[in-house]
Amino acid sequence: MQEWKRIQMAEYGPAVPILRCAIHNPLLNVSFAGDFFETELFWEKAPETLRLREKYGFVPGNRRNINTRIPVRLFDGDSGKPLPGTEFEFIYRDEFGYHTAQKVSTGDDGEVVIQMEGTHIIHLELRAAVDQYAPSLTSWDEFRRERIPERAEIKLHRPIPVGGRIENTAGEALAGAEVRLQFIRPVSQYQNDVMDFGAAVTDETGRWLLQSAPPDFSNLFLTVSSEGYDNSPISLELLSRSGLRSQSAVVRVNRSKP
Repeated sequence: MQEWKRIQMAEYGPAVPILRCAIHNPLLNVSFAGDFFETELFWEKAPETLRLREKYGFVPGNRRNINTRIPVRLFDGDSGKPLPGTEFEFIYRDEFGYHTAQKVSTGDDGEVVIQMEGTHIIHLELRAAVDQYAPSLTSWDEFRRERIPERAEIKLHRPIPVGGRIENTAGEALAGAEVRLQFIRPVSQYQNDVMDFGAAVTDETGRWLLQSAPPDFSNLFLTVSSEGYDNSPISLELLSRSGLRSQSAVVRVNRSKP
């Protein structure tokens, strides 16, 4: 952590936060120089941070970038066959924040080399949304004690339909509720990796159906949005797998707290 702060100080000088308070929204920061300023979770590119950097005479470019190249293989998870000419997106973060998402396509062998520039890559996401396959999000993050891999794979699976019935705690159907399927994996106390798998609206009997779920339900959550009801994410792993596959799973949601 001390080395990380030294690298940030070379780029931002005394504008680097030494204390951050998440009770405030936006976050309240205290810089090494004693300035109080507000930012979102990632402070590095916030206007207030850049204003303080300019105030103390620090300019971009003091850091030393390192090029990191990682081969990525994309293949069909059922057959093992490579998927040539297939596009996916990668996003990464170093000590100075997230870099712009980039799209690349695999070659004839189903592989492509992605290139990242930064002092030290601490977060990498590979996102694929390919026709006839369920969406896929694979990520690594040092906050989860995961090393950024030297080689990476994206395994795609055919989607399966999932569905069921949304009820209140009295067993009454909730018609017109939005049911959203998402991949959610925590990165830190304040951040998650999130990918949307689509949404459906319940009919008059409270029933819903989505065609885009992967066969592995790990880190998959349903969010039910209906006026007056709690919309906290519900893990699919807490529901009946056979019920979801047969579109008969019953999900009961509580009233929102006043």
